[in-house]
Amino acid sequence: MSIKNSETNSSVEMKTDLTNAVKKYKKTSIYDAINEAIVNSIQAGATEIKVNIVSNNESDLFGRQYVASVSVEDNGDGFNADNRKSFLTYLSSHKQKEHGCQGVGRLSYLKSFKTANVSSKQNNQLVEFDFTTELNDEKLEPKPIKDDTKKTIITLNEPRANTSYDLDKASQEIYNHMYPFLFLRKKDCEITINNDRKITRDDVKNIQALNFKVTKKTSDQEESIDLTLFYRFSQSEKTILDDFLCINSRPMKRFSNKPLKMKLNEKEGYQITLLLESDWINKQSNQFHDIEIEEDEEDGQQESTFILWSDVKKELVKEVNKLLNKQFPELEKENAKKINDLKEKYPHYADYIENSSIGFVDEKQILDNAYKQARTEEQRLESKNTSIEDVKRCVSNDLIRYILHRQKIIEKLQELKNTEIEKEVHNLFLEQGLEGVDERQVPLDKNNLWLLDDKFMSYT
Repeated sequence: MSIKNSETNSSVEMKTDLTNAVKKYKKTSIYDAINEAIVNSIQAGATEIKVNIVSNNESDLFGRQYVASVSVEDNGDGFNADNRKSFLTYLSSHKQKEHGCQGVGRLSYLKSFKTANVSSKQNNQLVEFDFTTELNDEKLEPKPIKDDTKKTIITLNEPRANTSYDLDKASQEIYNHMYPFLFLRKKDCEITINNDRKITRDDVKNIQALNFKVTKKTSDQEESIDLTLFYRFSQSEKTILDDFLCINSRPMKRFSNKPLKMKLNEKEGYQITLLLESDWINKQSNQFHDIEIEEDEEDGQQESTFILWSDVKKELVKEVNKLLNKQFPELEKENAKKINDLKEKYPHYADYIENSSIGFVDEKQILDNAYKQARTEEQRLESKNTSIEDVKRCVSNDLIRYILHRQKIIEKLQELKNTEIEKEVHNLFLEQGLEGVDERQVPLDKNNLWLLDDKFMSYT
């Protein structure tokens, strides 16, 4: 095994193994390894790829089965001389120019599975070996065979983490990763999953491109970057939102995650595709096609760049809103109506009800955010720096809630049957059987005498 020195850009013979490299490899799921194998097949020129996911045929106490092994078969170039050399070189530059990658993705096989086997036939030659942390030229030496079939199979056995055998989930995970890759790479390839589920060029039809710039100026500096937003709005039985930041043609980050932190909502009855790609984005990524941002970092992590992620987000929000309003002309009015309806239904949260997401209003999300903001403001009342306006707002909202809840209880009382009235009413105000004359002896959660108080039921 040889390893490329990233500082000197040279390769040196490595006598040690890849154990540490695998340990340091990013956390992965079996789907990361499967997608990596499929991408490698496409990069090797495959036009037909077959994925077979096998269960262990044993159910646990809850009737669940787990993945036992996965195989990825293709008709690509396989392990020819160039590909063998690349496979033996960690951090290889073999794919760097064309694909923007360094050949580290295959470590996901060892990260996610206990064993990996490779079998590759072409030109009457067979290359077959177990992929381990220790490899050398001898293991990858081709052997002559009479079969002239062109076929490569990678078999991944025994996932390190139990993964439920769920073909629907597996198909969706593969689909989400592969159809953007097929589109962005303009590859004509058919991917079949367990013989009956397919991903083809038909899945990337009608995707359109929107080019836009992000420009930033200061008194002594100006910079512009080009970005492309690929988009598609198609009616669908399933409601789907595919919004991805793409790195080297791979959909790697949801818009809602860092670094964009841009929340979009789904549109019922539609599949919405939004793929953002740019050379600038590729340059921000690491060898794992990832963009690392620590929890306590925002734009400060980009010391070497003038344009920041916040600048990109600002322009992207504008472009996405334009697309959504063009595609759904009624969107703005519908959102405004939903917000007004929520404020009328929950007047005690009216100060906090707003549409902070992009696109379609999600009522539950808005109410959750409003509730959190209200609780945060209540907690601020404990601070010495609390203003009289803060106190007035909280008290006003509490009063509205008091009136609403009191009215709800009165309405419920009106629904009671005659045979239940005496007991229910008594227990509502004060539980039957409690002793003591002093009401202070009664726990607050058992005492609803405040319901008898009418003085706050009118502002007049």
